[in-house]
Amino acid sequence: MKSLNLNLPEPQRTNTDIIRTAINNNENNINSNTTNINSNTTNIASNTTNITTNTNNIASNTTDITTNTNNISNKIDKITSPTAGRLVKVKSDGNIEEIIPDTWHYVGASGEPSFQNGWVNYGSIFEVARFTYNYATNKVEIQGLIRYGTLGTPAFTLPVGYRPHGKLPFLGLDSSTSFVSGIYRFDIDTNGDVIVYSSNSFHGINCTFGLGA
Repeated sequence: MKSLNLNLPEPQRTNTDIIRTAINNNENNINSNTTNINSNTTNIASNTTNITTNTNNIASNTTDITTNTNNISNKIDKITSPTAGRLVKVKSDGNIEEIIPDTWHYVGASGEPSFQNGWVNYGSIFEVARFTYNYATNKVEIQGLIRYGTLGTPAFTLPVGYRPHGKLPFLGLDSSTSFVSGIYRFDIDTNGDVIVYSSNSFHGINCTFGLGA
């Protein structure tokens, strides 16, 4: 039986079909956009969580920095009072483990205070100008015999950690070239200046003083 090839015209789409197709397309677009919105919302939530986590980390790090700063401040406080200018060993908790005993510091030596205004050690068999700190008693001791400087001017200046809380006057022995002994005054100022007042040839600067306020 011979088949027939019928060229039938395509059925015409009604307005209802066109509207229904448009609605379906819009629904698909809406669903796609909703999916994108949900995905973006998830990303925003995830980013918000990350921001919150980072904020917490920053806050935690800030706390650590503050804690470390406080620890450093505590160590500085412990080192500077009453041990300023001296060597200490500090434990990990910030407490001083040991005060390393001070040595004698010789005026005019390398790394030590220099003589000023023409003052020098007397020399010979006499002790040179030197000073030290005793942590057990919290006192500074100065020894020595000096000469030749300008009267009323600093012979040398004690460094920080060896200076008195207030200006201190002392009486010392001095002598002329004829070795006639006398008593003279010398002061130690709050800035560390050791000032000699005498018209004789050489002057003892032996004294001890505390560092308490």
